[in-house]
Parts: sequence; C-alpha cells; structure tokens
Amino acid sequence: MGRLWRTLVAEGGLFVLRRQTATADYFSYLHHSFEEYFAARQLVQDPAMWLTNLRRYRLDPRWDEVFLLALGFISKDYQEAASRLLYDLCLDPLREEQPEYEELFHRDLLIALRACADGILPLQSKMRQIIQELVTAYVGRLDEWQGEYFQLHQHIKKAVVELGKVEQGQWLLEALIGFLEHPSAYVRHEVAEILFEVDHQNRRAVSTLLKLLHEQDAWVRLQAVGSLINIEQYQQEVADAFLRTLLDEPRALLVFNSVVDYDVFGTQHSKEMLDITLSLLNHRDAEVRYEAARLLLSKRFHEQQAINTMFMLCIEADKNISENASAWLAVFGAGHQQTTDGLGDLLHNENAEVSYLAANTLLSMNDRMTNQYDDEAIEALIVTASSSSDSVRFLAARDLLYCKSYQHIATHTLLALLNSIHAPLRQEAAEVLLSHDSHVQEALSTLLDLLNCQDDNIRYWAAVILLREGRHQQEATNTLLLLLNANDIKVKVDVARYLSLKDIYLYDIEVVLESLLIKSPALASNMTAEVKNDAYDVLYHISMARLHTNDDDALCLPISPASP
Repeated sequence: MGRLWRTLVAEGGLFVLRRQTATADYFSYLHHSFEEYFAARQLVQDPAMWLTNLRRYRLDPRWDEVFLLALGFISKDYQEAASRLLYDLCLDPLREEQPEYEELFHRDLLIALRACADGILPLQSKMRQIIQELVTAYVGRLDEWQGEYFQLHQHIKKAVVELGKVEQGQWLLEALIGFLEHPSAYVRHEVAEILFEVDHQNRRAVSTLLKLLHEQDAWVRLQAVGSLINIEQYQQEVADAFLRTLLDEPRALLVFNSVVDYDVFGTQHSKEMLDITLSLLNHRDAEVRYEAARLLLSKRFHEQQAINTMFMLCIEADKNISENASAWLAVFGAGHQQTTDGLGDLLHNENAEVSYLAANTLLSMNDRMTNQYDDEAIEALIVTASSSSDSVRFLAARDLLYCKSYQHIATHTLLALLNSIHAPLRQEAAEVLLSHDSHVQEALSTLLDLLNCQDDNIRYWAAVILLREGRHQQEATNTLLLLLNANDIKVKVDVARYLSLKDIYLYDIEVVLESLLIKSPALASNMTAEVKNDAYDVLYHISMARLHTNDDDALCLPISPASP
C-alpha cells in the first residue's frame, strides 16, 4: 500500500478497514453519509442509466437514502425526469418489480412520502392521486387493524405527518379531513392525531379530539386524553374526560398509569383524581387495586393506605399480582412497623403461599427494623420448601439457594421437583440448578425429557435453555424446527423470533410467517395483536437480512496491498 494511502487511513479519519483478503483490503468511509453521497453521485452520472441504476438498488432498504439523494440530484436540473422515475419505480401500479411483501411493509409508499416531504421533487397530479389512494386505503383499514402492525403504523404516521408539514403536502391533509366523520371513533382519533401533530392549531383536528373526549367508548376517550394532555388551553376538558373515564372504566388506570401526573390537572382536579384513586383501592378487580396502590406509592400519597392494599394483595391476589405487590412492599414497607409486624404474623400462616410471600418480602427489605424477623423468615422458607404445593416448594427452594447454610435443603427440593407431575416446574427447577452449576447432569436429563412433552410451550423453553447452555444443541434445534409447525400460533411465532435472532433457518421461518400473515387470512384474523406484531417484526427482519446478504462490499473500496 502506498505511502499516501497509508497516511489517509491513519490520519485522515475518513476511511476504515472493513475486511482483508489475499488480493485486496476493503475500505469504506467511516460514516455512511459519505458512502451514500458518493454512491448517489455515481448512480446519476449517465442520464441514459438513471432508470437502470436506480431500479437495481431500489428493492434494498439499505439504499433508500442513496435512492432519495439520487432523485434529489436529478431533480435539481430535471424535475420532470425525477418525478417520472419516482412514479415508474414506486407508484406505477403496473411497475415491473415491487419490494417483497409490499402489502405488509408498504416500503414504496413510504419512500414516495419521504421524497415528497423532503421537497426533492414536485408532485404531478397522477402521483398525488396514487399517494392519496394508498394513504386513504391504509386509513380505511385502521379500524380493522386496531393494535396490529404497530411498527407499520408508526412509520406511515411519521411519513404522513412530515409530508403534511411542507407546503406541497397540504392536499394530503385535505384528503384525510374526510375521515374525521368516519363511523369508527378509533379511525377518527388516529386521523385527528395526525392532523393535530402537523398543526396544533388545526381547528378540525382539535374539534374532533375535543368531541372524542365525550365519546361513549372509554378507551377512545382515553386516547383523546393522551393526545391533548400537554396542551394547556384544553386542560379543563382533558381533566374532566379523564376523571369520567376512570369512573366508567377503572381499568383505564392500567394503561395510563405511566403518564398520569396529578399536577398536570391543576389543584382542583388533582384532589378529584386523588379521591378516585383512593376509592379504587377497594375495587373488586385486584389489578385495579394494585395499579391504584402503585400510583399512590410512586407519588408518595397516602402511603399507609397503599401499603395496606399491597399487603392484602400479597395474601389474596393471584401469583403475578401478589409477587409484584410483595416487591413494592419490600421497597416501601420498610420503616412501617405496622406492615413489618403484619408480615411477621403471616410467616406462620396456614397457607404456604402466603407464608412464603411474607418471608420473601421481609428478607428483601433493606431495613434494620426487619432484622428481628430474619430467622423466622428463613425458618418459614424451610417449612414451605417441604409443603404440599410444588409451586411454593420451588419458590422457597429458589430463595434458599442464596442462603449458604441452607443450600443443601434447596438443592434436595429442586432435585425432587425434577420429577414433578407439572412440566413447567420441572423446567424451572432444571433452569435454576443449571444457573447455580448444581446437579447439572440431572437438570440436563430433565430438559432433554421435556423436549418430548405434550406442552409445546414447555418444549420451546426447554430447547431455548439447552441452546443457551450450549448443551445438546442438535436435539434442541431439531425440536425448535418441529415447533415451527406447532398448532399453537404463539409458540410458532416465538420459535420464529428466536431462530431469526440467531440468523438460522431463515427460509423455513419465512415460509411459516408468510403463510400466517399473507396466505391464510383466517389464521391471521384469529391471532392476537401482540402475536401478529411479533410475526410482522420477524418477517420484516428476515426480509431485510436476506437483502443484505452477499452485498457487504457494495459500498466498499477494494485496494490492492501493492497499490502505489
């Protein structure tokens, strides 16, 4: 390599060595912006090759910025030609090629919206018509897609908002205004929010959002509250709507807890909000009681009442809520003698699960006051480790593993649970033993056995644990491949996500997900929004990964070591 080149690499700060071969060293610019700029310049050097060059890379998402830059360079002197290229490559319904799964990812629509929003080129009437048709068709399906394809919605919403903010995008906003009268309150809200994000002074959008604050559907009211909550001039209407929503649908607190701020509603509404939250501590739904107590504790309001509620949830609620309540008690219960004494009394409760939770909470408290119960709490764990409930025995044994003097009791219990009739407990016991490097062979044997159990979810987790531990990898991988055809769609998608993150068996995964999302509408309609979103994200990842394969050096500069 010549002296000049060595100096450029060592001191210039522009180039980085990507890889080396026997014949050449491959360099690229340190920042992709340089690569994209010069690649775009190269693509538009010969007008006769514009269409060919842009079509060659149009389908690869890594080249989106290059594509937009190239259109910008062409548009500078030849606006009509740039517009025609965008139409031919992205919008023409009869175009030769479309990106994979365009009906799911809408990449062509997104790139066209970006090109227009960036002011790269003016819009011809035909292009306007097609973009309008695509956007309105998308908006028209929002009611059908509630909660689904979240990533797609965010991308399209962002692109429409950006286009709406530039002068030449106003026509699109006018097209959307018609949806403010849509029969679906959900669609009205989504469109109003787009218009509102473009311009907080948009009277039609604001009027629609304010009307939605009085919508019969409490969840739509809640979405409108979220859109307007930070706009000071609407605080009265927003506060009233939120309080009505909480009274009509207390479970709204579950999804709004993270952004509730008493102060944002002003003194009067803060008091009303506080009163409603206090009343929810007595709600029949344990989840609502838990969220109300959590909100009060996080705001340091009425701590003793909230702690008392958490205390009762430890005793009465289901496993997930009681464990979460126990964790909050461990943080906020310290320093409250009444709570500490109450937990101490529960150590001797006849219900083994209650006794365990009390012991776990007391031992988790970092407070001098609770030390008086340490011995009793450990004794309670020892007793519950031999209870009749396998699930409680597991929890107690897991905690005892951290008490050096009692590890033999914990290990003995976990070994016994490897033979439990409950497959999930066998899996959890094996996983804990492996994490503590204890009785490894027995744990591995159990996991191998679980690869053939009837519960597909347990088979999945057993395989994942074995792969994570680097043991019996062939058997575990074969199990995951079989589970790609499981009857349980969630397990199928979980397996697809796991394998895709490992970048293995991508073709098999793609076939399965394509069948679920595109070729089997009946199956797709029965999938939950969460599972469908996972499947969408995995298919998107696989599609992008395949496009990147065998093109690692596309933007690299090969330099022979012998170059002067």
